[in-house]
Amino acid sequence: GYADAMFLFFIFSSMVCVWLAAQFQKVHWYALAVLLINAAFFTKALTAYAFFITTLVVVAYAYQSWRFFLRPINLFLSLCIMVAPIVWAFLHGGSAESTSAGLVQDIARRFTEIDPLNYLKHITLFPLEFIARMAPVSLVLIYFIWKQRVDVEGKEIRLIGLIFLINYLPYWFAPFSNMRHVVPLYAWASLVLTYLLLQYDFRVRRVVVISVMILLLLKVPLTLWGLPFAKERDESQAFKPVAADIFQRVGGEAEIRQDPMSSYIGFAVTAYLNEMYGKQSNIPFFTEQDHGVYILGHGHIEGTRLLHQYSLFNSPLYLLYRE
Repeated sequence: GYADAMFLFFIFSSMVCVWLAAQFQKVHWYALAVLLINAAFFTKALTAYAFFITTLVVVAYAYQSWRFFLRPINLFLSLCIMVAPIVWAFLHGGSAESTSAGLVQDIARRFTEIDPLNYLKHITLFPLEFIARMAPVSLVLIYFIWKQRVDVEGKEIRLIGLIFLINYLPYWFAPFSNMRHVVPLYAWASLVLTYLLLQYDFRVRRVVVISVMILLLLKVPLTLWGLPFAKERDESQAFKPVAADIFQRVGGEAEIRQDPMSSYIGFAVTAYLNEMYGKQSNIPFFTEQDHGVYILGHGHIEGTRLLHQYSLFNSPLYLLYRE
């Protein structure tokens, strides 16, 4: 959705600004990078900082600009990277601490619940799906590279490839990840594809342009008529009935909380509940101080009892109650 597009924009822009800061050793580029990465965090998730930090390390090494980043002004700017999480924690109070702890627990739980067959399927299909997302340019280039290899020269393109790989590999080999996690890398992949395309003659470029035009001609009618038709039958439409069932079970005066480890499923259901309750603010996260509340959880929470279990996208959602 729009959040992914904004997330990509802010992260990619911050990574580019870090690169420019390292290459030209200009403070204003680093200051802009810090501002953009804070905006990325507010847009979606804490994972924005992983892309930022890995890029910083790579370009600082490539341009040997460690001393630049260790200047007092840049050390101060580095501390400002944490402005957004601190502001968010202040606004959300105790739920922020619960969310941070929940994130660590969730990552640990995911690595201890690996199904070997599903994991093998994941590491096989993940790069294939990424290539498909870059189609038709990626498919055309794979065909021509297979017929005629090109030499990759130049420090910049190698650096782009390195930044892409370092950020891509953890999601590829993580047991639970999907394409939304690597959205910020789409722009870097596009730069690599553009560079490779420019290494070929006009004939190859013409094939790419024609394939893109064909895709656009197919995409317009599919977007206008096919997408609305598919959304009517989309499994995500189950979110609203689940929210309605929860509303009926707990009543209109109940206090509801979100599990700090909420996934997009929990957020989608609580969004419908917010609408049903007519709340001006979002349903808050659960904290240890909460009692007499209903909780939408994705796992067992100590001190609660299970009232009902739902299944959405093969993931469980529990309606819990804490005395």
